[in-house]
Amino acid sequence: MTPKSLYAIGFFALLTTLVQCNGPAQKEIISFYKVPLTCGAAAGIGCGSRIKPLFIDTEKEKGIKESWTNRQGTVIAIVWAENENEKLIQSLFAKNDIEAELVYDSAAINKVSAGFKQQGKWLKGMDVDQLSIEEAGVIAKDLTQFAEDAKLITQGECEKIRKDIEAYFKKELVAVRTYDNLKSSATQDKWMLDGYAIYENHIGKQRADSVKAFYASHKQENTEESCCDEEKNETALKSDITCPKCGHKKTETVPTDVCLIKYSCEKCKTVLFPKDGDCCVFCSYGTHKCPSKQGE
Repeated sequence: MTPKSLYAIGFFALLTTLVQCNGPAQKEIISFYKVPLTCGAAAGIGCGSRIKPLFIDTEKEKGIKESWTNRQGTVIAIVWAENENEKLIQSLFAKNDIEAELVYDSAAINKVSAGFKQQGKWLKGMDVDQLSIEEAGVIAKDLTQFAEDAKLITQGECEKIRKDIEAYFKKELVAVRTYDNLKSSATQDKWMLDGYAIYENHIGKQRADSVKAFYASHKQENTEESCCDEEKNETALKSDITCPKCGHKKTETVPTDVCLIKYSCEKCKTVLFPKDGDCCVFCSYGTHKCPSKQGE
């Protein structure tokens, strides 16, 4: 099928999209796009830091009435002021280094637009900062809970450090950054150094160094795919992880460069670790072992 025919199908589908607004139902021209903007640090939500620059750009365009993202960061919706302008939105996607696929089939549109404009399911414009604020809380927990679990800090110290780290990232993640700046080593290093400084402020340099060394040795635990990854393996091996406690099953991507040694069940929140003799949770609970064990 040619790009022109795809465009024609998409335009027809958009013209027939019906959205219930306040008062009588009225037609709006809406484009839905599949995007890979799920946050790597906070599973299940979109990356506000990646979406915000795009939405700032769309607000400058008279031809665009509203910009929306679903909570998961997998769909962007553009409500047009008058006529759909595919060339315009694709230029904005390209400017912000976002790969976007137009959803043109009516059945697919019904699926990706589920709950469109409903509070809690979709966010409009600068409301995407809510995702960044939520992400800050997740990051703060990830950067402190391991230290308390390892008995490197007390519960009271953990709560204070977590509060300060969360406040720090709330400011950092709502700042407007380009994709290159967001993924740069300079930005990542700055965040790590500032996080270390918060630890040092609370527990002193010697203990903060111990936390830093412990974290570095266990850094490979965080292997979730991020929207800020430079490369994505489209043919990556998939494996179904089954929780031994509640039986919940979820398909995950098996990392090829590290062993996943910590995994939280989506349903019951049980934290899984490899069984004795296994190198990762995929070897213990997955339908496929990690690459290093698949030949055994």
